[in-house]
Amino acid sequence: MVDYEEYYEIDKASFNLFHADQKAADAFAMTCRRRERDDLLIQKPGAKRGMAI
Repeated sequence: MVDYEEYYEIDKASFNLFHADQKAADAFAMTCRRRERDDLLIQKPGAKRGMAI
């Protein structure tokens, strides 16, 4: 089994929102899991992202 982490850059306003509103944080996490927020990734993934090599 292999596991990896992805880190997203968010602004102060988003941080404050997510800290205060768990549902907003969960919704953001779901968009990240669907790869809809890749523009915010701190380290961009390689071409074989999510593939066993």
